[in-house]
Amino acid sequence: MNYTIVTMNEIALDKLKAFTDKFIGQNYYVDSDFRKMLKLSTDSMGMVSFVALNQKEEIVGIRITLLPGKLTENIDSKFLSMNKWSTDVESVAYFKSLFVHSAYQNKGVGRALTEKSLEELKKRNTKAVVVHSWLESPGNSSSQYLKAMGFAEVKVHPLFWAHVDYLCSGCKVKPCVCTAVEMIKYL
Repeated sequence: MNYTIVTMNEIALDKLKAFTDKFIGQNYYVDSDFRKMLKLSTDSMGMVSFVALNQKEEIVGIRITLLPGKLTENIDSKFLSMNKWSTDVESVAYFKSLFVHSAYQNKGVGRALTEKSLEELKKRNTKAVVVHSWLESPGNSSSQYLKAMGFAEVKVHPLFWAHVDYLCSGCKVKPCVCTAVEMIKYL
């Protein structure tokens, strides 16, 4: 399956929202969230968040990445085990979201998006990347994928998404009862 990778700021907000509504959950992100993500993902060197498009220019995958030092502007510190990290928070980036259309899963799209973000983060001398993996993903595929990419588990956070007013595509309840596994990769 052919696809191209572009920076997230090249995609209209309504297209991003339609994709995330379908694959993450209705209203997980609103337009103001995307504007905030664009800001937290962009510096003088460019953007570190990417989107995969098929030949019809439909979104088939999205990787939202926050620049180093922007982590605590988006994630409540009670869900961050900074005392367990072997680097300072200002040099840590954050993988906010990765979702791939079901027809494109297991085709390398997620890995390509992640590698593109990692490539850009390394150019910025990022020391590590933290992510909250979705424990209840089918077969715990989220954590397994991240482990294969070199991430290590730090801590389990029950009810991680419960504060977000949306209908989770996984547990299908409000508030979301899913669990996150905090993971880190040192670069």
